[in-house]
Amino acid sequence: MIIYCLNLELNRIFLYVCSQNNKSDEHILLEAEIYYNYLQKYKPISIIKKIETTIENDELLDIYVKENMICGINTVHEEHCCSQDVTLFKLDKIRHCKNANNEYIENLITKYLCKNRTIEEILFEKQELENTLEKYIKEKQELENISINGSQIIEDIRWIKEKCRNMNKNKNENQFINKNEKKENVNKYKNILLSLHQIYTILTSCSSFTSNSTFSKNTSDIYIKYPNFLLDDFFYHWHRTHLEEYMKEVEIFCSIYEEMTNAIIQKMKEIESNIKTYDDDLEWKISRALYMLNKKYTNLMLQ
Repeated sequence: MIIYCLNLELNRIFLYVCSQNNKSDEHILLEAEIYYNYLQKYKPISIIKKIETTIENDELLDIYVKENMICGINTVHEEHCCSQDVTLFKLDKIRHCKNANNEYIENLITKYLCKNRTIEEILFEKQELENTLEKYIKEKQELENISINGSQIIEDIRWIKEKCRNMNKNKNENQFINKNEKKENVNKYKNILLSLHQIYTILTSCSSFTSNSTFSKNTSDIYIKYPNFLLDDFFYHWHRTHLEEYMKEVEIFCSIYEEMTNAIIQKMKEIESNIKTYDDDLEWKISRALYMLNKKYTNLMLQ
C-alpha cells in the first residue's frame, strides 16, 4: 500500500491511500481529486512525499499517521485525522477504499488528459450526462412518490371482505370490533383506512396516474374517496347494518380497491425495472464526470 501525502490549497494536507506504485504524480492528484469532494474544495497541488507500508488496518493507519506526520497530531477523529489546534497545517485524512468504480475513474482521467477534445465535444457530453441524471432522479422520485406495501394492503382489503362475509353468515353473532374487542383490532382498521387513503391520493394526484382515465369513474364515488363512510357502519355500528345489501357494496368496494392497488404495484415494478437499467452508483459517477468536464472546459477556455 502506498500513502501519498498531498499538499492542498490553504496549506492543508491529505493522506491518499493507493495500492499501485506505477502512476504519475499528475495521475495520482487527478485520481484523488475525482474521488473526494473534500479535494474538489481544497484542490491538491503537489505530492509532498510517498510512503510505502504494509499496514492495511485503519486503526493501525491512524496510529501511523499520528506518529509520523510533522504537525504534532494530538487528536485522531473517526472521519478525519487532524489536530484541533494545528499551527502550521490542518491535517485532513479520509480513508480511501478501492472499489468497482476504479475503472470508471481511470476512464475519466484518460479522457481528461486527452489533448484533442474540443469545447463543443465537452459541452455535448455534459448535456447528455445532465439529461441522463435528470431522468434518473425523476424516475427515482416518481417511485418514491407511489411506493406502497402493496401485498399488505391487498391482504388488508381481503381481510375486510372476509370479515363482512363471516358476519353475513353469522348474523346473530357480535361484531368482531366493538367495546369488548381488543384495542389492536380497532387500530388495525384505522391503519387500513390510512392505507386506503394513500392509494386514493396516489391515483388522483401523482403524475403517473392523473393522465390515466381507468379509475376516473371509480375514484369519484363517495365511498372510494371516503372509505370510512362505508366501513364505519360495519366496524362500529354493525347492528344497524342491512348485511345482505351492505355486503354487495363492500364486495364492489373491495374489488375496486384491489384493482387500484394492483395498478400501483404494476407501475412500481415498471419504474423499478427502468431504474435497474442504469449503472450502479450512477449519481456518484455522473457527478464525478461532470466535475471533470467542467474542469477541462475551464482549462480550455483559459488557453
